[in-house]
Amino acid sequence: QIDAVIIDEAPAKEFVAANEGLTILPGNWVEEQYCAAVDEGNTALQNAINTALNELIDDGTVDEIIAKYISAE
Repeated sequence: QIDAVIIDEAPAKEFVAANEGLTILPGNWVEEQYCAAVDEGNTALQNAINTALNELIDDGTVDEIIAKYISAE
C-alpha cells in the first residue's frame, strides 16, 4: 500500500480524477517554475514568447497538451 506520493500538480489532478479514493492535500509543497531565456535587451523576442504562451493558455492549448501527454492513463 502506498500512503503518499509527491508529483507535479497537473498529473496529480489527473490521477485523482481517474481514481476513486485519492485526494490532493491542501497547501503548496513546492512551486513549479519554468522559464525561457533570451539575450538581454531582446525585448522583441521576449514579448513574442510571452504573447505566444498567453495565447496557448487562453485558447486551451496548454490544457489539451496536459490532457494528451500528462494523464493518469
